[in-house]
Amino acid sequence: MNIGIEASSLVNRSPTGIAVYVKQLLKAMIPQLGCGDGLRLFYKLTRWGQRDLWWRTPDFQVRSYYKSLWPVNKAVDLVHLPDSVIINWKNIKRVITIHDLLVLIKDDDHIAPQKFRDKKRKIYEHMINSADAILADTETTKKDICRLFNVAEKKIHVVYLGIDHQTEEGGDSNYKSILSGYGLESGYLLFLGAISGRKNTDRLVRAFAASKAVKDRKLVLAGPVSYKGELTLAAIEECGLTKKVLITGYVPEEHVAALYRGAGAFVFPTLYEGFGMPILEAMAYGVPVLTSTTGSAPEISAGHALCVDPYREAVIAEGIDRVLETDEKTRAKARAHSRKFTWDRCAGKTLDVYRQAV
Repeated sequence: MNIGIEASSLVNRSPTGIAVYVKQLLKAMIPQLGCGDGLRLFYKLTRWGQRDLWWRTPDFQVRSYYKSLWPVNKAVDLVHLPDSVIINWKNIKRVITIHDLLVLIKDDDHIAPQKFRDKKRKIYEHMINSADAILADTETTKKDICRLFNVAEKKIHVVYLGIDHQTEEGGDSNYKSILSGYGLESGYLLFLGAISGRKNTDRLVRAFAASKAVKDRKLVLAGPVSYKGELTLAAIEECGLTKKVLITGYVPEEHVAALYRGAGAFVFPTLYEGFGMPILEAMAYGVPVLTSTTGSAPEISAGHALCVDPYREAVIAEGIDRVLETDEKTRAKARAHSRKFTWDRCAGKTLDVYRQAV
């Protein structure tokens, strides 16, 4: 089986989300390929100027492509589209990954502008209708696909993502010096992700202001300011929290582990998650987790996190104080739960879907 993977999402100097998924999937998949299997990565021709960022190893070939015109001979039996990309290649099986459909579920400018939502709907419609198989990150996302696009359930395969357990298991004796570089001491509340409307960080800030924890802890928002992030910046000012809330900007991979290690709790009451890798990552470090009752968060946390209504600031505030009281036994159970999610398992099940599709 000759496999093609659309890898343009890897061309990113600040990789998060889907880029992490693609890279970890590939790393775990390569050792599982059979003797007759081949792997080829395809990057959009528009990424040619950034080819220094193309991920390469001797284990696979790398090609650029332009729509359906180039290369003439794709030399693959199947192409996997792990992001919202349309490829119309004839006589080649198509497997797509749908991570979440929030922009279609919520008609809300707080999440994304109308033009973006309309564009996404057209892309998803084309991808789903032309796919031979669909990968969904969770059962929640599978149900959303069936409901919104009337797709037969047998066409959709739930394949849970993984998390990187190596950094969690390896330890980091230097983490306190990394924290000091951010002006931090252990015990803060940590959020990891984009500072945005979708991630609900403005409500999180106001909830933090109303919590008891605000007296002796900081809130660390570890991520770049994104769409509607100005609402969060305004909330920080309005609540008088400029000295209590730290926005780090994009955090390099080698610093993420240190931030988890120093956290007193992980607070992630986002409006909707298709999977929510940070939930499991925090659990793997033994950090108690507060997340949402919406989207896939309850499915992924599976009773090992405190789930709250992300639209009610008073409930989030109460949850912040409660999650800080989490005992060690509960943390240990959550840590054990996180270990079920591995990239090896994700890659193996993804290869199974490829073989069924071909």
